[in-house]
Amino acid sequence: MENNSSIKRVYSWVMMLALPVLLLTLSTCNSNPPTEGNKDISLTVVDVQSDAVTCSVDITTDKLVLIRGIRYKAEGEDKNREVILDEGETVYIFQNLYKHTKYYFTPFALLNGEDDYIYGATKEATTHDPVEITCLEKTDNSITVQVSVNTPRTVYLKGFTWREKTTKEKDAATVYFEGDEDTYTLDNLKKNITYVFKAMATVDDNGEQLFLYSDPLEVFTGDINLIGDYQLVFQQEFNEDNQDLTKVWSFEEGEKIRNNENQFYSKSKENAFTKDGYLHIIAFRNHLGSDGKTHNYTSASLTTSKSFVYCYGRVEVRAKIPTGGGMWPAIWQVGNKYSWPSNGELDIMEYYREKILANFAWGSATAWQAVWDGSSKPMSYFETQNPNWRNEFHTWVLEWDEEQLQIFLDDELMNDAKTSKMYNNGHQGNYENPYLYHTAGFGHYLWLNLALGGNNGGTIDNSLFPAEYLIDYVRVYQKQRLPADGAIILEK
Repeated sequence: MENNSSIKRVYSWVMMLALPVLLLTLSTCNSNPPTEGNKDISLTVVDVQSDAVTCSVDITTDKLVLIRGIRYKAEGEDKNREVILDEGETVYIFQNLYKHTKYYFTPFALLNGEDDYIYGATKEATTHDPVEITCLEKTDNSITVQVSVNTPRTVYLKGFTWREKTTKEKDAATVYFEGDEDTYTLDNLKKNITYVFKAMATVDDNGEQLFLYSDPLEVFTGDINLIGDYQLVFQQEFNEDNQDLTKVWSFEEGEKIRNNENQFYSKSKENAFTKDGYLHIIAFRNHLGSDGKTHNYTSASLTTSKSFVYCYGRVEVRAKIPTGGGMWPAIWQVGNKYSWPSNGELDIMEYYREKILANFAWGSATAWQAVWDGSSKPMSYFETQNPNWRNEFHTWVLEWDEEQLQIFLDDELMNDAKTSKMYNNGHQGNYENPYLYHTAGFGHYLWLNLALGGNNGGTIDNSLFPAEYLIDYVRVYQKQRLPADGAIILEK
């Protein structure tokens, strides 16, 4: 007992003196770890996941181990990083690592009676998802998926869950594989629907069964990449929870910005955020805005004015809109040259006063007065065809080329216009056409917002709050052939 106590006191004393020096020495070491090392110390990669690696250090020596640790770095990094294991600890889990990245791990130790550290052989490990699912093939009514499991643990069961994106995760169906089976084809699916898949596996975790799940995989039973000369140039899928929207979208802030509307447009994350694969724009009543003040109503308005403009192409937006008294959701765009309305306004979707609208506007001869080419259909028209229309997602499409513009709702034409009639009427000498490419840098930017009341929204029904506007995705396609008189800017 006395000998053991003496050893522990010596160990503690050495640790107090050696650890600061060790940390300083190791943290400033930039050399690559050795590929071979002392056989008295070894490292085993126990488990690898998408952002974590578990390593075990083994030391086969009779000498007292004063310090043990692991040096590591990602491929391409110049400097090594280190962790010191606690007394008696042999296993360490490296967490929050880069995904799909190769890492190098080297064990080291300081032994009693030794002046230098010993290093074991370096081991490599590449972070990966322990369970993955991929789409092998799809048609407009079938999807074939493959599940792969890449883990050293014993696998008892594997399979996947699947659901329509608009349904809740708890309602997903499950497919289990038998034996070595790893592929499965789902038939009789709906056309033009996004399905969400998650692979799963039951593995052995120290004698207990543990479920592992893959990242969700979305497959659309339609043709996202349009045939012919079109290519996808802008895409917002909103698949990441709590996505930093400000990287793409600019937020308006203020009240009475347009049309005497009743809401305060707030930059608050409570009014606009991503979750469960959707952009949520939520309007609240008696709510704190991003200016630190409480307003009768708050909502959000987002644009791509500082990140993306385009001219000619196809815009596709899938959304579920709030309806009822005072609701005024919109998908629209304006040109980035001149002031309104000489810059053009294109309303792919507006709802208010129980109508769905599709509008084009351009400049008249009078300031702040537009020439409108509008079209609308009452909600009763849609609900006659589908009584559940208000509770479902719908797809709005704009197709725009040098000759005409067309707006569709669920493949039904809502409005169309020839560009030849859309020239401004001369206010302040402006006779340009805001729908034809006419000057370098010209284009339209997109807008998503939920307005309330004002000139068009009507009387606000306070029983509707909080009101939620859900956007599944925003996609813009363009032809590879650009207009003959110059290149279109796709991003600023």
